[in-house]
Amino acid sequence: MCGSMYYALKLDVKSVSLIKVLIVVVTYNCERYVDYIIDSLRRQMYDLSNVLLIVVDNASRDNTLVRMLSYLRKFDRLNWLVIRLSRNYGFALANNVALHLAKKLLGSLDNRVVIFLNPDIWVFNRYFLRYAELLTSSFPIVGFAMVSGNYDIIDSLGSYVDYLGKTQDILYGVKLSSRLIKLIKHLPLLYTVPYVCFAAVAIRGEVLESLGFLRSFYVIYAEDVEYCLRAWSRGIPVLVCRKFMIWHARGGTRLSAEESRRMRLKSNSLDVSFHSLKNSLLFAYEYLGVVKFLMRVITYLTTSILSRRKKPVRALWETLKIIKKKRIKPKRLPKHLVPSDPKTWKILWYLKCLLQKPVNMRGFRQEYKVYGAQRASFEYLRYRFLKANNISFHEYVEYSSKL
Repeated sequence: MCGSMYYALKLDVKSVSLIKVLIVVVTYNCERYVDYIIDSLRRQMYDLSNVLLIVVDNASRDNTLVRMLSYLRKFDRLNWLVIRLSRNYGFALANNVALHLAKKLLGSLDNRVVIFLNPDIWVFNRYFLRYAELLTSSFPIVGFAMVSGNYDIIDSLGSYVDYLGKTQDILYGVKLSSRLIKLIKHLPLLYTVPYVCFAAVAIRGEVLESLGFLRSFYVIYAEDVEYCLRAWSRGIPVLVCRKFMIWHARGGTRLSAEESRRMRLKSNSLDVSFHSLKNSLLFAYEYLGVVKFLMRVITYLTTSILSRRKKPVRALWETLKIIKKKRIKPKRLPKHLVPSDPKTWKILWYLKCLLQKPVNMRGFRQEYKVYGAQRASFEYLRYRFLKANNISFHEYVEYSSKL
C-alpha cells in the first residue's frame, strides 16, 4: 500500500472485541510534542484497555519514534500500534493507513468511536474520552473547541467557508476574557458548523464505514474541509462542542528553516503551500459550485501574473487533472452552510487599514490577515448563532468594539 514500512505492536487479542475507542495520531518530526499526547492519555479517567492507539509516522528524521516507543512500552493497559512509513505521504494517506489496519485488526469500525488527534495537542480535560464516546453515540461527527497560547487564546470554535471559498476558524486568535466567555455560553453546548478541524475530532465508526475515508490526493490541508462537506452532502451533520478541552499548538509540527536544513529534509518534505492552493480549488469545485470555483481560478491567475509565481498555475493544472481523473462532479450543499452574502468585516477592515495608517506592505498584510479574519468570524458567529439565541445586536457590538 505504501511501500516498505516498519511497525511495532502491543495488543491483547482477548480484548479486541472490547475496544470501543480508536485513536489515530499522525506524526512527522514532532519529537518535542510526544510528551503532550502521551500525557493526555495517561491523565484520562477512562479504561485504557478499551482503547487502541495507532501512531503513523511519515518517515520522521528526528527522534519522534524513539521517544514514542519508549513511552508506549511503559503503558500496561493501553493497546497500541506504531507504524513508520517509508517516506512522507502526507496527512490524509497516513490516516487512511491507520484506518485500514484498524479494520484488519478489529474486523470493523462499527460500534466504535474513531478519534483523530494531532501530535501538537494536549488534552487537559480528564474526561475527554468519555465525552467523545457519549457525544458520538448521538451525533455522527463532533469537533472540539480549542485554545492556544497560555490557554488564553481561542484556536477554534468550529470552522466555516466564506462566500469566496476561504476557510476560517471561528474567533481564531482572539484573546479569551470573562466577557467573551459569557458571550460564548449563550451558544448551545453543541451546534452545527460547516466543518471542524481534524486536530481533534471524534467520528462514529459507522460514518467512516459508510462515507469512506479521507481522500489521499488531498495529501495535506483541507482534507478535513472536504470530509465534512462530503458528510453534509450526504445529510450527515457536523457539530462542534463549545466546551474547551483541547490545547493546540497550531502549526507546532512545522519545522523552522534552520531545523529543516540541519536534518536535510528537502527530499522528504512536502510542498505545503502548493497542496493548500490545489486543495482549496478542489473543494471549491466540488462543493461550492462552478461560479465560485471560477472566481478562485481568476484570483489565482491574477496572483500568479502580478507576483510572477508559477505555483498557482501549477496548482490549477493539477486540480484540473484530478477532477478529470477522479471524475469529480459538483454536489449540492444545504444553503445555510456557506454564506452567499459577501457582507463581511474583512472588506471593511481592509479599507480601514488602508485609509487609516499607511505601513510597510508586510506589516499591512499581516494586520489585514489577522484582524480581518477575526472580524469576519465575529460577523459569522453573530449571523449564524447569536441571532438564533436572541442575543441583541447591541450586546454583540458593545463587546466586539472593545477588542
